[in-house]
Formats: sequence, C-alpha cells, structure tokens
Amino acid sequence: MWSLSVLIAVLFLIVFLFPLAFAAPNAELFVKEQHALGKKPNGLITEKSPYLLQHAFNPVNWLPWGEEAFTQAKRQNKPIFLLDLGIYVAAEKN
Repeated sequence: MWSLSVLIAVLFLIVFLFPLAFAAPNAELFVKEQHALGKKPNGLITEKSPYLLQHAFNPVNWLPWGEEAFTQAKRQNKPIFLLDLGIYVAAEKN
C-alpha cells in the first residue's frame, strides 16, 4: 500500500506538472482554430498562460492584470474581479 506522501506526490504530478507539458501546444492550436473561425480576441490574446488564452475569445472584454485594467476600471467606474483558479482546477477534474 502506498504511503500518503507518495499519493500526494503522484497527485501533484498528475494535476499540476503533467498538464503543463501539453498545455502550450494545445493553447497555440486553440488560438489558431479560433482565428480560423473568424472569432475576435479580447485583451487576453497576448498572454502566455494557457488558462488565460482559453478565455481570449470569450465575448467579454477581459484584460490581463495590470495598469491598463486598473486605468480602464477607474475611468468606467467598474469593479475589478478576481478569478479563483481553484474553480478551474475543480472543473478540469470533473
């Protein structure tokens, strides 16, 4: 029987490291497919993160975390929303 520490290490590898090995090529392919379908990207299109890139074609004007987002939110008197990555991890496991 495996010890708890071995199970945790294996789970870590499966959940966090294994997907990273395949994420970038899949993200690049996704972006190319979306462009081919004529979809227009939002402000996340220049990001390197596969997680952010998968939302680059949402019909929401998402912006990466940074000065531009803060300036635009202040100018439009809109709140800044923080996304919880735990939701993404939980959704990917189902």
